[in-house]
Amino acid sequence: GINVQKYWDPFHEIKSAQSFPSTVQQIRSCLEEVVQQHLISDVSIGAFLSGGIDSSALVSMITANTPTPIQTLSITFKDKDYDESKYSSLLADSLGTRHHKLLLSEEDLIENLSPALASMDQPTVDGINTYIISRAARNIGLKVALSGLGGDELFAGYDSFSLVPRLNKIKQIL
Repeated sequence: GINVQKYWDPFHEIKSAQSFPSTVQQIRSCLEEVVQQHLISDVSIGAFLSGGIDSSALVSMITANTPTPIQTLSITFKDKDYDESKYSSLLADSLGTRHHKLLLSEEDLIENLSPALASMDQPTVDGINTYIISRAARNIGLKVALSGLGGDELFAGYDSFSLVPRLNKIKQIL
C-alpha cells in the first residue's frame, strides 16, 4: 500500500544552536566561497548592479577577488521613485568598476515585452529587466554576468515577506 507521511512543515520554527554573529560569519563565508567559485572563467566577468543590498554586496565581493576592474551594468528609470542609479553609481565609483547605465523607457519596455516573455521559463517580476540588461551585457561583449537576483527571496528582503508571520497567526486562529 501507499504510506502517506508529512516530511516537511514549512511553518516549523527552527531553533539555531549558533549565536547571531556566528550565523552571520557562516553566511558571509558561504557567500564568499560561492562568489569565488563563480569567478573561475576563461572570459571576463561582469555584474548587474542595481544599487540594492544584494547586488552591492555581490559586486563588493567580486571586486575584492579580481585583480582588474569588472564591468557593471544598471538599469535606470526616469521616475525617481524607482531609480536607484545614484546608489549604483556611488558603489561603482567607489569600487572602480567600468559602469554602464541603461535608461529603460516605456517604449523600450513595450518593444522588449514579447521577446522577454518568450525567453522566460517561468514568470518572474524581474524577468523583463533581466532580459534587457542581459542583452545589454552581451552587446558590450560580456558572456558572463553575475547578479544578486534571489537574495531578497533568500533573506526575506521584500516588505511583503513581513506578512508571513501574521498569516501564520491567522492560520492558527482559524
